[in-house]
Amino acid sequence: MDKQVTIEDCMLSRLKNLLFRANLLTLKSKKTIILYRSIIEESDDIIEEEIATLSSSFVVVQVIIYGGCLVPNIQQQIVMDINEFPDWVMNRGKEIFQKIVENLESK
Repeated sequence: MDKQVTIEDCMLSRLKNLLFRANLLTLKSKKTIILYRSIIEESDDIIEEEIATLSSSFVVVQVIIYGGCLVPNIQQQIVMDINEFPDWVMNRGKEIFQKIVENLESK
């Protein structure tokens, strides 16, 4: 029986292709690509932010607190293969997913 293709499957396929192309750029330039930045919490001059970067076939997602008199501090760090990332980010929400696709399409 043929597998039914869903919109979600198409979106995941598109992101995988974009990540593959962006990964080639990171390998050539030896520079990371920021996939997205998202402020989790902001109070006074202190910011808690989630940042995802692509580097050498891996995506690194970090939650960082910085600002004010605080020394920048990595609260959480997740490292995953570029093949794992599309499913992970799809579960996080369509808004972040769309932000990543738009960012990679502009590269």
